[in-house]
Amino acid sequence: MNTGDTCPPPLYQATPGQFTLKKPTNSVYICSDDPIKDTYVIDPTIQVPDNLRNPQILNLEKAQGHAQNVMISTIREVDVEIHISQSKNEAKAVNALLPLRFDIICDLDNSIKVHAPSSDAAGPYELFASSHKGNLFVFVPRSRAAVVTVFVHTWRGCPVIVSKELSKDLNTISEGAGDNGPHSLPKENKYVIGSWDDEKRDKIWVADARRVYLQYVDENFEKPVFGLWQRFTEGLGVVRYSA
Repeated sequence: MNTGDTCPPPLYQATPGQFTLKKPTNSVYICSDDPIKDTYVIDPTIQVPDNLRNPQILNLEKAQGHAQNVMISTIREVDVEIHISQSKNEAKAVNALLPLRFDIICDLDNSIKVHAPSSDAAGPYELFASSHKGNLFVFVPRSRAAVVTVFVHTWRGCPVIVSKELSKDLNTISEGAGDNGPHSLPKENKYVIGSWDDEKRDKIWVADARRVYLQYVDENFEKPVFGLWQRFTEGLGVVRYSA
């Protein structure tokens, strides 16, 4: 008998030709002054002992009453990929459907790619992202529904730029003026990707960014280069258009 006949498959299997992913975890905490570029495999069924987890994550979970799986903060750039694994153990299926929480905050450009199976196989995730002085690039998995909320805290507004592919599945819930009249900026803009009635929708919050780019993770992407004239022609309002 071959040993391969009795060994269970690995928890996460990369697609053919894909780079080898690192071992799954369920708790990541990084606070740095340097750029962060990495890939993480998050398995919601893994129970990381509290004595191995960062106290900041433990305190946040107790204060806010939800899981905190990834917490990243830096004053430089972020370029991360998160792979949500699909558990092969049916006994852990209930835990696997609990919401995952990712907080990824930086001062400069912030690029976040989320790879995930369908919401039936892996539960929803919640992403809180911010790029105080840069642009935010969010790449979402296809075949999952999501609610995207963009908060506007600055005078310049925050254009939301949507790829042509994703724009086919995007609907606007709210996008308009705030409390100070028709020429003021809204407190938040809200969009739905995919089905309106999917109870397992992912949730994405954008706290701050110069621009927000939304596209599917399997689409080709070329990072744009901005000049003074483009910033001027965008104006100060909230603009949404397809790339």
